[in-house]
Amino acid sequence: LDAITIKLAGDMMVNGQREFKGIWDCISKIIKREGIMGLFQGYSALMLITIIKSLTDSLSYSQKVKDKLTGKDVSKRKALLDFLSVLTSFFVIHPLEVVHRRLTAQIGSSTPTYKSVFDCVTKIWDEEGFRGFYRGWWETLLGSLCISVIETGVLALVGSVMAFIEFKRKTSAANDKRS
Repeated sequence: LDAITIKLAGDMMVNGQREFKGIWDCISKIIKREGIMGLFQGYSALMLITIIKSLTDSLSYSQKVKDKLTGKDVSKRKALLDFLSVLTSFFVIHPLEVVHRRLTAQIGSSTPTYKSVFDCVTKIWDEEGFRGFYRGWWETLLGSLCISVIETGVLALVGSVMAFIEFKRKTSAANDKRS
């Protein structure tokens, strides 16, 4: 669970001791303080992030694969799809990640700041304005660009391997006809 990972990663030494002794201790303390639903704080924001990422990635990727298989020159279309994917990540997904992180980080707190996704969004907007949703935007944008570059390389490699296999198949068939 994401909540456990965030709590354990953020567990700082206070007076030479950590709050959690390990994963099971973390889980049991959260359940004791907040009940079983405490483990899922911020989960609805995470689900929205996952749905949006899946949609943009699958639409972009399927179009790239289709273009690669049909042999179309896709450099302009691929660049546009990558750009749109990065923009979607930046303007839609990043604010949801901020909400998710804030909700998850307060798990186990005796005085939680936010009650729900809506409450979190409202408080961020009221207290910090538009900028509050884009804290850490540079890291998100850089990560999205890196993923696009890696994906481009993988697609180029797959295209080259497929072309090589097709070449080998054709030369093998031509050699068989000569024999």
